[in-house]
Amino acid sequence: MTDYSIGTITATNACVGVSAWEDQFDEIDDAGIIGFAFGAFSQIGNVTNTGKGPIEDLNLQKFGLYLQSSRDGDDGEITLNRVNSARFTGSINYYPVTGPGFWSLQAANTTISLGNETVQMSSGNLITDSGTPSIGFGLEANALLGLMSFSANGTVECSYGQTGPDLTITLDDGKTYDVPASEYVIALETGDLCTIGITASSGTTGVLGSPFLRSYYTVHDVANQRQGFAKAVHPPNLM
Repeated sequence: MTDYSIGTITATNACVGVSAWEDQFDEIDDAGIIGFAFGAFSQIGNVTNTGKGPIEDLNLQKFGLYLQSSRDGDDGEITLNRVNSARFTGSINYYPVTGPGFWSLQAANTTISLGNETVQMSSGNLITDSGTPSIGFGLEANALLGLMSFSANGTVECSYGQTGPDLTITLDDGKTYDVPASEYVIALETGDLCTIGITASSGTTGVLGSPFLRSYYTVHDVANQRQGFAKAVHPPNLM
């Protein structure tokens, strides 16, 4: 157990894990990883009572998340116990958190659209996860992916990021969230080809990963057990 600080907030007698190697992050030049999860996710392996989650350790009431777009040359930002209104435009739409662990929201009547094709989500929940590099849906998303001209190895021309249609997610409250192709078309490390950051799987939960979170500033309201989205503002339009 140890103390650590993030900004002006300090966690006292908190649990911190030390890893010498991690196969999922070995190519990322970072000093460490912190996940703002609830206490339900504080178990490490088969060891229970390993400590409270960082949310509880830091006594967070809320935090705002802004993900950078590398093409804009700006930096990502997380603000603790406040939001940065310069990072978004319009109002914040809030949704109740539906589970004790993930930052999840109900998606019983949520639809997803790409071009002229619209399908209803088969899963009943969506989670937001900044560590997921794609937006994931159930197998129904195959109908949308079939509209794209993939090569044999599953890549697309990077120009699709400028010419492709928006991905539109209509949540249960009827509000729509557009993710431009420039966010869901992801450049590969080598060559001039790109991949599509939209996935279809047999899982029971959809994931709003980094393409969505780059498009929308996200407020995690711990005190009221809800999360909110507002249109993110990136350079050169940063207020």
